[in-house]
Amino acid sequence: MRRILSFSASVAAAALLLISVGVTADVLIRWTTGRPITGVFELSSLALVVVIFFSLGFMQYEKLQIRVDIITSHAHGRWAAAVDLLEAAAGVSVFGLLLWAAAKEFLKAYQGSFLLRGMIEIPTTVEIGFILYGTALILIALVRLLVLSARTLVGSGNADSSPK
Repeated sequence: MRRILSFSASVAAAALLLISVGVTADVLIRWTTGRPITGVFELSSLALVVVIFFSLGFMQYEKLQIRVDIITSHAHGRWAAAVDLLEAAAGVSVFGLLLWAAAKEFLKAYQGSFLLRGMIEIPTTVEIGFILYGTALILIALVRLLVLSARTLVGSGNADSSPK
């Protein structure tokens, strides 16, 4: 699982580089010629979805997300597991709803063959598919955290450290 998450985070980093290079080139070309590079806006929008959703699962798995430090820095053992359990339960709820809504929109876009507006036409299913993929990855990471935290709370896990 970690390999898939790490690969997805690497794809997100490459997409961020693509956005940076593409937008910089577009600005320079537009400044010198007065005309934009065709498709940079559309590809940057699509790459931004990749940057956001492909990195979420890795960040959750490695606990790199922003947390309320005043609470988490003082929690140890079962208290830390309880905080992790609460975080994972809230995350599963939120991202579960997002997955459900995105799946409905994906089916609607697939059946209607919708395209993103712009100078180049990109099927809407591509963008929504990226959202589905990233949301599924973070849900897997959250369910893992939920299970590890629950095991620690009931005593079958290591009570001296929170799940990582």
